[in-house]
Amino acid sequence: QADNPEEMKVLAGKCRRGIQDSYMKYESMADPDSCVLFQQRIKGREYGLDVIHDLKGNQRTVVVKQKEAMRSGETDGAKTVDHERLRRLGQILGSLTRHKGNLDVDAFESDGVCYVLEMNARFGGGYPFSHAAGVNLPYALVKWALGQEPEEKYLTARAGVRAQKDIRIMIYKEESK
Repeated sequence: QADNPEEMKVLAGKCRRGIQDSYMKYESMADPDSCVLFQQRIKGREYGLDVIHDLKGNQRTVVVKQKEAMRSGETDGAKTVDHERLRRLGQILGSLTRHKGNLDVDAFESDGVCYVLEMNARFGGGYPFSHAAGVNLPYALVKWALGQEPEEKYLTARAGVRAQKDIRIMIYKEESK
């Protein structure tokens, strides 16, 4: 985060040096001055959407989750919510992409305006919260692959389900000397 133009220049230089010290240096050679993207900080509430389509690209459901905890860019805690504007945004994105499976969308809402930060056509780090709320996309994908229709309950998320990821160290077997 940069608070003024001088800080932005320093951070941009640091990012460019980091890029040159990584595998991304080859991709950035085409236009080294444009290899760093600046994005305005949006203050507001962060959401994750799972825009779910069948294997023919037909939209089946949109699950909206309010993010409550993040760690290293991944959702650690979230609650499923009934948010009509974001659900409709997911429907519009899905109708434009006609993707298959899951489209993971990160969005912000600030002063009543919704902003899309990124979209990834894959299972994202927030999918476990949709699953905890009743959606079982792996099951649905298998059914569709078999030419069958999954029961509607596997594509329906319950609103108000709050969940948190947990990290634990597990000791399976202590070796003796």
